[in-house]
Amino acid sequence: MAIKGSLDIRGFKRVSVPNAYYRQKAETDALCLIFGGWHYSTEMPVFYYTRRVLSGLGFDVLTIDSSHSSDRRYARLSDRKRQEWFLSEVDAAFEAARHRRRYRRIVVAAKSIGTMALAHLLLSGKLTGHVYLIWLSPLLEAESIRENLQTCATPSLVVIGKRDPQYDEALVKGLSKNGKLDLMLIERANEDIEVEGDALRSIELLAGYVGRLKSFLGASSDSPTRKRREAPSK
Repeated sequence: MAIKGSLDIRGFKRVSVPNAYYRQKAETDALCLIFGGWHYSTEMPVFYYTRRVLSGLGFDVLTIDSSHSSDRRYARLSDRKRQEWFLSEVDAAFEAARHRRRYRRIVVAAKSIGTMALAHLLLSGKLTGHVYLIWLSPLLEAESIRENLQTCATPSLVVIGKRDPQYDEALVKGLSKNGKLDLMLIERANEDIEVEGDALRSIELLAGYVGRLKSFLGASSDSPTRKRREAPSK
């Protein structure tokens, strides 16, 4: 069972970053970071169940909802300053989490604009050890996202609804050539991985995603859900 708290995370100009830290009572070397979307908080369905799955697998989980979506100052900034704001929060969250315990297994999940955090952490070289990534409705219009997905050497689950405005059939076909990507393409689903006006089908899609997530995390011998075991003594 995890204990809910929060971390003192200070991003752009020392602005406090909203977060929740779910710490396992027992010692663990596994950490999951979840970065929310613009209007899709980490308490909303896809993230809520992502957290529940990872917590159930023994991970500490840090969920981060950027402060910029509710701060009027953000809208008045230049694109460069906006990026600086966002990435400062990503770096601050990562640093705040990694010093809590000796984490060797890391999962990072993000949605829509939050997937910029995945691209940034990959390029920074901070993600070491057993690392798995979860790209939910990635921001494919961003060149950095496209390039990172095309060349990504880190095992990644990529979930895209075919009615997401970011969906591009030709681009997605190209991504399928990267063997490190586990692509989950969902008919009729929008950017929130829901079917507009169909609650029952949306719930079914969510259940399908949870099953795919569990399969993805346990798919290989170096999966982050598998702990190293000592050889039996003779």
